[in-house]
Amino acid sequence: MKLVPEADIRRLSCVNWVTGFTALKDTKKLYLTAKENLSALGYKDAVLIHGDGFDGLPRYAPFNGILITCGAPEIPEKLLEQLATGGRMVVPVGEKLQEMMVVEKTDDKNYTATGAGYFRFVPMLKGIVN
Repeated sequence: MKLVPEADIRRLSCVNWVTGFTALKDTKKLYLTAKENLSALGYKDAVLIHGDGFDGLPRYAPFNGILITCGAPEIPEKLLEQLATGGRMVVPVGEKLQEMMVVEKTDDKNYTATGAGYFRFVPMLKGIVN
């Protein structure tokens, strides 16, 4: 199963959380470094946002795909609202052990969710760390 169709990659949102020894205090610094590195590599159209991943990016929505690379306690409602019809969100859901969920928006108000295995991710946290 393709989690996000290749043709739709230009309308993809990615929500992630930094792990390792950098911890919370360096997230703004890492964001700025990533922005500089992408620019240096020639990725001029990439949009990076330092913000609360639970809010998503409503001003850029709708997205054909949303990829979340940290464990959410539940499927984030605000992110579901930002999916285009036919779009998919891939999100690990759970506290200590997460089930990888593939959520597809079937029409304006309905979604299907399919489990794709169990994993362990760092937690998705609310708020913004400067």
